[in-house]
Amino acid sequence: MKKNFRQTLAVVDDVALYTCGHKYAHGGFEDISDLAILAEQHSITHLWVVSATETSKLGQGAFSETPDAADAWNVTAIGKDAYSYLSVRRKEKTHEDHIEIGFPEWSRWPWKKSSNSAAGLLQTLIFLEELLGFPVAYTPAWCSLELFKRLNAGRWDWLEPMTLDLEKEPVAFSYADDVAKELHWPPKGREPVIPTGATHLIRIDGNSKYNAAETGLRVGQGNPKWAGPGPMIDKIYDGKKPGFWWVEVFNEPTAWDGKQLPALDSWRVMTTDLIEQSRRSGCKVIVKLGWYWPTYHQTLRSFAERLWPERVKWRELAKRGLAYESVYDSVRVMLKALHGKLARADNAPRFRRRDIWAMVVSRAVAMSIYQIEKIHQQYGIWPVRIKADEFTYAVNNPHIFDEMLSDSKLGGLKLVEVVAIHDKSKA
Repeated sequence: MKKNFRQTLAVVDDVALYTCGHKYAHGGFEDISDLAILAEQHSITHLWVVSATETSKLGQGAFSETPDAADAWNVTAIGKDAYSYLSVRRKEKTHEDHIEIGFPEWSRWPWKKSSNSAAGLLQTLIFLEELLGFPVAYTPAWCSLELFKRLNAGRWDWLEPMTLDLEKEPVAFSYADDVAKELHWPPKGREPVIPTGATHLIRIDGNSKYNAAETGLRVGQGNPKWAGPGPMIDKIYDGKKPGFWWVEVFNEPTAWDGKQLPALDSWRVMTTDLIEQSRRSGCKVIVKLGWYWPTYHQTLRSFAERLWPERVKWRELAKRGLAYESVYDSVRVMLKALHGKLARADNAPRFRRRDIWAMVVSRAVAMSIYQIEKIHQQYGIWPVRIKADEFTYAVNNPHIFDEMLSDSKLGGLKLVEVVAIHDKSKA
């Protein structure tokens, strides 16, 4: 941690305001506007409030109890029952003069372990700002999108806005219902079948499967093109161009037939990644028509590759103390947040890309299918339960997967638990 960190970042509790290396006593606050005035007096741009303090309770009240004081500020805030974050500035000032005020106690930041002390909260913030290269603000999802923007700042053409709403086109589909479907087995209401002779259940899980999917995902630039039915579809579909394709799937004679594993013919619309994996798994997939992008890039790769090494690094550093643990938890949450953030309406027009969200989920499904088949090829067994990227195997050797598992490889598989077979509640 830098010894001479910027003096415009501060935390505050019931006693004082703290910057890196300095402490300024205060006399308490009536409302949030008093916090803004204190920040203004000390030239603070980012002020975070220590949790479990009387000062933190201000987040549950109004910005100002005095109408004249409230009228003096422009206030943008997020929070439902309590403010989690506010961006404020005096009405006569410019946008560059705004003051950011955060309440970790009421926010989505996973800092409960470190935000109850001024030292722990300030250390967490400094670590994260050094890691990201910009001030921590709003939510983990906001920081994910901000990092994504900065990593792609030199190639804005890649992020050309998509203005078509494919869910409202004459031939339409639902991103959520038709594409972004996870693998689950057995079907709801059916118990997993435990083979005779099995002594243990081994539950394994994917390492940030969505982020692994992001690294290789081809993302379309701008609006997609329509490929109608007919002989041209075979020339347009090449197994590389990203797209959403109406398909007819024939499972037989594969294991993905709804008897031993989920039926892949339940998809009426597939992405390019899922079509190609289904074909490699032995399914016959007929592409009928679809939307596709002739120009595409691996737009998300830099984000996943930037944060994953930090996740591995801070998982080890988390042993050093609560602030380190909070940084690790923050990186983990930010990694998960980006593709969901891109689906949100408030990111329109340039950064609302529900197509990217759906394609990330679909590619993660394709990767799970690949991993399940690879395990079968090596060990001769299928999972008895699948919950998205978590697989449960019934085995007679509890160490069968020891050499295969790793918790540091992006997209790899890690051990969750090993349970003796008699404990059926874990099945």
